[in-house]
Amino acid sequence: MLFSCLTLGTTNCGYAQQPQKKIPIHMTALNFPGATQFNHKGLFDLLVAHVDLTNGIAMDYQVTIPARGARIFYSRDTDCIIPATLLDVYYEGYDVLSTTSFATVDYVAFTQSSNVKIVNKMQLQGKLIGIVRDEGKWDLKKRLQIPNAKYIELIDVRSMIGMLAKGRLDAIVHDATIVISALKRFRLENIEYDINSPILVDDLGIVCHKSPQTEEYIRQFNIELDSLLQGPGLAKFHSQIEIE
Repeated sequence: MLFSCLTLGTTNCGYAQQPQKKIPIHMTALNFPGATQFNHKGLFDLLVAHVDLTNGIAMDYQVTIPARGARIFYSRDTDCIIPATLLDVYYEGYDVLSTTSFATVDYVAFTQSSNVKIVNKMQLQGKLIGIVRDEGKWDLKKRLQIPNAKYIELIDVRSMIGMLAKGRLDAIVHDATIVISALKRFRLENIEYDINSPILVDDLGIVCHKSPQTEEYIRQFNIELDSLLQGPGLAKFHSQIEIE
């Protein structure tokens, strides 16, 4: 833990602050509004920053578009990735380890309000569906397995919502929390969805390529996460979120 002179109740400290421990880790975050953002003010950004500060860890933390971030991870040009789906099939052929899950993502189908509300993925048969562009093993199309569906892979959530609002897509499928936050941000009200009818459900955490450094980081992260979950959980960060 780092302490300042003011924290100690004096303005005349006779010693330097405790330096941060250098755990040489490069973390890549996938840009999703409300969760991990370029301004580092999403919920998961704040969680990582809290863990780093609590444990005196300094890391290289960079946010990038989802497809590029996944590509960087699979080419082993980064140590860890957030948010990452905790599905073993996504990491076959890689020696990875992960944190405890700190969130669940519900993939929900969104349509224009003039269309039927989607409560079952089979209603999407033959439809033109927008998804965020995947990379490598993160293939949402294969997971959805919707007969005769056609997909447009887009760079980010904002692009998906824009095309849906303009009627260029029949539906989009993505994390409900992220899309709903974006809809509020852009004040779009003509979008239909059922929050209680997810198409897919995944656990989320941080996934890292295994090394002594990442093993130590994940150990420390899980200890602090467990402490948070026994108390207020991630709710303590909600007031600090600044949606881009």
